[in-house]
Amino acid sequence: GKYRQMVTKISENYQNKPSVPHRKVITPSSLYKANCPRCTWMSYWHGFSLPVNMALQQKMARLQENSFDGISTQKISPDLPDGWTTLHKGKFSSLPLPVNGNNAGWKLYGELDLLSKNSDGSFSIIDGKVSMKNDPTDLVSSYWTQLEAYVFMLENPEVGTKKEIATIGLLQWKLTETFNDSLNIIGFQ
Repeated sequence: GKYRQMVTKISENYQNKPSVPHRKVITPSSLYKANCPRCTWMSYWHGFSLPVNMALQQKMARLQENSFDGISTQKISPDLPDGWTTLHKGKFSSLPLPVNGNNAGWKLYGELDLLSKNSDGSFSIIDGKVSMKNDPTDLVSSYWTQLEAYVFMLENPEVGTKKEIATIGLLQWKLTETFNDSLNIIGFQ
């Protein structure tokens, strides 16, 4: 639609790849399936980006993530390995990405939502998503490359100790209805 037309018009000025990319790191969130591939290319090579306002979504996500800090993985899902979650905010990066056996010069750089340390010493990545998708398979399909990027980052850290990842998954939050409690306070569920 209108968004694609604007990107196409702007991208006409960015046809040639520069000799050096604008950015040296790739963020896992930029690998989200719904992103515009051309926009991602222009962002990494030319520094171009469109303004995004996700203030409400970010606030909701932060509140949810905080509520899972320090709880048993079994409270999240009995399918998870036994362990405890920690809020794992803070930026970290990977070693350079190998492409066809060669160093591509790019690193993954980002921030993980939740990480659980499992009883057997392995770890599980739990990435929170505020999403209205109804089909769990579609949700996982949309974020699969982002989850795999987190695995690479933790198993190939630029700094620190390698972490063995046992499981990865998404924790979805979505608004379904409003509620009115006994104190006549209205909120969302």
